[in-house]
Amino acid sequence: MATAPVANTAAAKEFRNVSEAIRVLRTGRKDDRWYSAAEFLISRATPEVTLMLDVGKELGRKSEQAQQAGARRPIPWKWGVVMVVLVTVAILSGYLLAEVVGGICAS
Repeated sequence: MATAPVANTAAAKEFRNVSEAIRVLRTGRKDDRWYSAAEFLISRATPEVTLMLDVGKELGRKSEQAQQAGARRPIPWKWGVVMVVLVTVAILSGYLLAEVVGGICAS
């Protein structure tokens, strides 16, 4: 099984073998060499692995677009206050109207 030629980049010079780059990836993104290790491994990936990486990127992009499309815009704070005031006024008006009509009908 042939591997893709390693690009002449800083990542290729920094890592001697795949296991060293994988060790850096396992430490997490807190390691300064994490991106270099990822670049090194991607440059050595087989065409099938490269295809799967591209598919993963596209799926991530599609998922983000679906989340953005489904996200509701929040009601601005001022409009929320206006709505609460209007609902309160409507309830109080209904109560007062019921008192007046009830008082007239009771007489």
